Amino acid sequence: MKSLLLIALLAISSFGQIQPQCNVAIDRLPALQGVRLRMAESEVVKLPVVEIPSPSPGKTRQFEAIDRVHIPGFKPGPAFTLMMYDQKVMSLVVYSPDIAANTNEFVRGLSNTLDLPLALWDKQSTLHKISCPEFQITVMPRGSLLTLVDRSASADLARANAAEKLKASKP
Repeated sequence: MKSLLLIALLAISSFGQIQPQCNVAIDRLPALQGVRLRMAESEVVKLPVVEIPSPSPGKTRQFEAIDRVHIPGFKPGPAFTLMMYDQKVMSLVVYSPDIAANTNEFVRGLSNTLDLPLALWDKQSTLHKISCPEFQITVMPRGSLLTLVDRSASADLARANAAEKLKASKP
């Protein structure tokens, strides 16, 4: 009887602990530098961007901002770069000196702004990463990078690349 009571108490206490979850939808993410994940290509080409050569022509297109930023310790580079797949923005990399200045504070502010549970961030050395069902965000102080990735588009591209490799390997 005592063991049954103990098991019941343990079960109740474990149900009482609410694990934080990322319930933020990709369409709730703000535009960064005027770009949103899943933004249509027709909108991207209206921005001050130039196309850069893509590693897998035909499947993806890559663009970078005409505007340049200076990150201490690096040569001036584009304010952002993006990759498109299926005519939509699949990933966005934003370069900002604010990230390296205080990465922990930057991540805390990002969490508050986007309503992301701070406890879900995975910190590996100086890299901070959060994976939500629809997207992933990575913050790297080295290079002052903020990366947003549409997880479903990234998985679709990986499947398409694998299918193409398989097709190419067959005689």
